[in-house]
Amino acid sequence: MLAEQWLANTREIMSRIEETQMENINKASRIMADTMNATNTPRMVTVCDSLRPIQLPPRAVPKIPAKSAPASGASGTASKVDAERA
Repeated sequence: MLAEQWLANTREIMSRIEETQMENINKASRIMADTMNATNTPRMVTVCDSLRPIQLPPRAVPKIPAKSAPASGASGTASKVDAERA
């Protein structure tokens, strides 16, 4: 009962906003769209790359690639434990 009343009141408020403010909402949306189109967006790879350098421990990465598949049950990827041992 309370939820239905709240929804009815909310719909009434939104209807009044739509009836009285639609022109202003459209103006604001055009201004925001024009601003976004006029702003240059940096390439995400360049932005994120410089912020997240990756340094692996020297012994965590083998010097040569694997010549065969991992043994039965092995995932073939280094775990955090392997990296900490290095």
